[in-house]
Amino acid sequence: MKTPHMLLAALALATGGIALAQQSAPAGERPPMRQHMEDRIKAADTDKDGQISKAEAEKGMPRLLSHFDQMDTNKDGKLSSAEFKAAGERMHREHHGHGGPFGGADANGDRILTREEVVQHQQKMLQDFDAADANKDGKLSADEMKALHDKMRAQRPPRGNAPGNTPPAAK
Repeated sequence: MKTPHMLLAALALATGGIALAQQSAPAGERPPMRQHMEDRIKAADTDKDGQISKAEAEKGMPRLLSHFDQMDTNKDGKLSSAEFKAAGERMHREHHGHGGPFGGADANGDRILTREEVVQHQQKMLQDFDAADANKDGKLSADEMKALHDKMRAQRPPRGNAPGNTPPAAK
């Protein structure tokens, strides 16, 4: 599969403000996944301007590059916290079924479904289906779904390995 869904889900957790995750953290603390992603973003922001450029993403968050242009909604070549948040919320809706009556197809979240959004959503669903259909029989078995889930989990960046947060070497 070309789209690393777990990275996008992590972005959603990091920036989208999932209520359950926020409620589970003690008062004054960020949820662990959100804090982890904020730390990774902060570490990648080498010029400390509060935004991630393509060059910074390439060095500090290389898996982000394939989604950079889509996330850069104002096309200024940098990802702001607002763009991270919008992308995270969109991915959360699409990948966690919170797309309201449109099931995640409402890409811009305006609660109006356009023909273009339907076509894009169908194309993405077909790509995901085709990637998961290992034996190409036009059906998804439980084993194929498990393999897809395992593949997405393997694509997820390891926790705790953000730039500048390298675990100590074993002695």
